[in-house]
Amino acid sequence: MTSTRHNEPLKGVEMLPEGTFKGRSALVTGGGTGIGLGIASELCRLGADVALASRREEHYEHAAAELAGAGRSAIGVKLDIRD
Repeated sequence: MTSTRHNEPLKGVEMLPEGTFKGRSALVTGGGTGIGLGIASELCRLGADVALASRREEHYEHAAAELAGAGRSAIGVKLDIRD
């Protein structure tokens, strides 16, 4: 599937096949919301277990539970990468 316009996202196109990161773990900073959560979700789809790092528990608690409910191991970690 190709796009005729530069600003249109390609829908239904996967860059990596499922299982690419099977048996791997990933630490995703800011993984409880926004782009970080999107990255964590994709890593889970690709087979990785994830640790979601955030300065605030309310950001990662729900996200970790949702990702773990989809069959992957996901935990939240209270962490400030500036320290």
